[in-house]
Amino acid sequence: MAKTRTITRVVRVKSKRRAHRKFTVPLAMVAGFAPLAVTGIAAYQKAGAKYALQELTWALTGWDIPGKRFDAGGLSRGTVPIVLGVLLHKIVGGKLGVNKMLAQANVPLLRI
Repeated sequence: MAKTRTITRVVRVKSKRRAHRKFTVPLAMVAGFAPLAVTGIAAYQKAGAKYALQELTWALTGWDIPGKRFDAGGLSRGTVPIVLGVLLHKIVGGKLGVNKMLAQANVPLLRI
């Protein structure tokens, strides 16, 4: 009786390559915080830390501490730019694919 020889083939499955996570700065979100920072720095230079905290509270929440009332005028310096920056980051950067194009072009530390 003849011996049969068994041949075993090894099938290698390509594993999907995962991109390495890199630190990137979302510009639209950082730009949304710029008016708030300018407001805080100007208020601190004008009258000190207590006044700066009052101005930042007014810019973020709309609550005027000394007047003890709500005034939506301050929201244009704090909350509104932050919300617009987040929306711009999500819509332009994510949905339209600008961030993906920047990553494929090997642009370091930058995304929208």
